[in-house]
Amino acid sequence: MGISRSVPSDALSYAFEEAAAAVIFNKSKNRNGIVHFQNIGYERLLHNIDFNTKIILFEDHLSQLHNADPVYLKTLEFLISNDRKKQETADALHIHVNTLYKRIKKIQQVLNIDLEQKMIG
Repeated sequence: MGISRSVPSDALSYAFEEAAAAVIFNKSKNRNGIVHFQNIGYERLLHNIDFNTKIILFEDHLSQLHNADPVYLKTLEFLISNDRKKQETADALHIHVNTLYKRIKKIQQVLNIDLEQKMIG
């Protein structure tokens, strides 16, 4: 079951779309149960992006990381999913936290980004 954010009565169509997106998200993760749209996190940004645009974004920004080693892409995904919490990410990946720090360093080098930089907002 998917639950949308609370919306005014004139925005019920948006609430329906959010609830449906939450259900689709749960199914894509082979999960059952209740999921709240607002708890999906960064993946909800991808909800309304068409497949071709996703491919272009991947090629423009993440293909170098995937080409270096696909494990780095998975590590980045888990790091984002865990709000950059290192120990939680390492636990989810079943690796030692020092291994995670080495991967993060490599990800930052390949993508030329700082994953420790504060997010806007």
